[in-house]
Amino acid sequence: MLLAESGTITFGEAISDPLIICTIIFAAIGIACVLLAKKITVVVRKTKDVTPNDKVFVGMRVAGLVLILLGFMFMLIWGAVGIAG
Repeated sequence: MLLAESGTITFGEAISDPLIICTIIFAAIGIACVLLAKKITVVVRKTKDVTPNDKVFVGMRVAGLVLILLGFMFMLIWGAVGIAG
């Protein structure tokens, strides 16, 4: 990881880091899964009524939240490496 001459990380350096790119991708897919869980469940089940305890609905929301959590953990790892580096 390259540092600017002042010893701080610039936005351009941070956004080009592969770990940050993975973080953004995981978070975006996770948010999309959470927000689209009901519509995906309607398509999979072929019904208009979706109960809150439907396995597909719950699975999509859990998968989305796990992806968001992974993105957050990657961001914490990147921050720890950035501080130590």
